[in-house]
Parts: sequence; structure tokens; C-alpha cells
Amino acid sequence: MLNEKKPNSYDLTPIENAGLDDLSGERLAQILKEARKSCPEQFADGEEEALLYKLRILTPLGDKLVPTLAALLVAGRAPEKCLPHFGITVNRYRGREKTGEALFLRKELRGTIPDLVIEVLTLMRNAMNVRAIVKENGLRYDVADYSLEAVREAVMNALAHRDYSPCASRPVEVSIFSDRLEIENPGGLYGPVTLDALEEGLSAARNPHLVKLLSYTPFWGETVSPNKGIGFARIRAALAREGLPEMKLEASENAFKLIFEKRAS
Repeated sequence: MLNEKKPNSYDLTPIENAGLDDLSGERLAQILKEARKSCPEQFADGEEEALLYKLRILTPLGDKLVPTLAALLVAGRAPEKCLPHFGITVNRYRGREKTGEALFLRKELRGTIPDLVIEVLTLMRNAMNVRAIVKENGLRYDVADYSLEAVREAVMNALAHRDYSPCASRPVEVSIFSDRLEIENPGGLYGPVTLDALEEGLSAARNPHLVKLLSYTPFWGETVSPNKGIGFARIRAALAREGLPEMKLEASENAFKLIFEKRAS
């Protein structure tokens, strides 16, 4: 349950019915190891509880320390118990329209941010077509409908930069259509950022403490590092490298959407 007292940012919200036992000891050890390596002057020495407080994994609530929302999203053993709405819904449609008649697959995914990204990528692998092409050099290559590298970056960005306030308690939505893939997160553009600014690599963090914590979280041999400017650059590079159309961005007051076009047949 979220505590009603509003912190400086929602990612620091104390989760009053959670404790240190609700966090994965293995992932906490990985985060501490990476933090010590990245910022030895801050995290090299000290008791574990003090270091977890410095990392904003724990925060005061009354006379005790409890996990923050960011901590559960990154290292929770079962974050859905305390945060039931903050996951991903994957919908697959037969055609190009979002209608009930066209929906033939729906998955409700729950877990930490790294675990959610892996689950989405697994679903995408199973949903995509892969075919062989022969390039001008005579070599044969396998190509897929979408770039998994681009999808990975997009999903991480959606989870890291979504609105986690009580008024936005709905999941990130991944929609697979016959001609495109859409990834939509609650929360429009944050602060002074515009779509043009995002295209140029500029960004503002709605959840700065969550983003920082993710930067210390190992994922596939590197840290998650969900900086939107860097993430979009990686997406563009992956799409160009794999010969896929450029992504499209849409934003409203309450939502942000990234659209990938399917590879042409």
C-alpha cells in the first residue's frame, strides 16, 4: 500500500506495508556492488542499511526504514503484492484496429522492471516472423519483424519514465497489431520537454531516483541506464542497423506512445 504522504517525487514514496525482506538480497548485492564500483567515494564504506538509505532503497517512515516505490520496482521479490497496478499489459490484435473482436491474446505481466523487460522480449520473440534474406554480398541473413534491441530500450524507458502517481495507477500497455507495435505508458511529456526536444536527445526525469537506481542494476551484462535521450539514440541506431522504419512518437497530457512499424514483406 502506498503511503499517502507525498514525497519529493513519487518514486521515493515509502511503501508502508513492506520491509527489507520484501527485497531480493541477490539483487541488492548486485546494486551495491555496481554502486561501489561507479561511485566508490559515496558507497565504498558503511553499514548495509546506511548504504541502502543513501541509494534511496530505504526511506524513513515513522520510527523505521521501509522500501521506497523505486526499490520495489527494481528489487522487489514480488512487487505486485504492494503495487498491483504497476506492470505491463500485452495485447495482440488480428488486424490494425484496437477492438475487442480483434483481440486474441492478452497477458498481464507483473514483476520488477528488469523481469518485465525480459518477459516482453520473450513474448515478442514468439510473436514475430523471422525470414532469411540474401544481401548484395551474397551472404544470407535472418531478419525479424521488429528489432528486439529497440523494443528492449523502449520498454525500459516506458517503465522508468511513466507516471507512478496514484492518479495514473494503470499498467504500461504493449499492443501488437498486424502492421505495427505500440508501447504506451501513463504520463505525458514531463516538465519542459517537447517531442522535438526528445528527438534531439533532450529529456527530463519524472522519476530521477528510480532512474539512478536502475543505472546500478545489472541487466544482460550492462546496467539498465534508462536515460531517455540515450535510449532513443540506441533505438534509432538499432532500427537503422536492422533496416527498419524510424520510430514514431505521440504524446498527450496523460500518456506517451512509441510506435514501431513492422518490417515490410
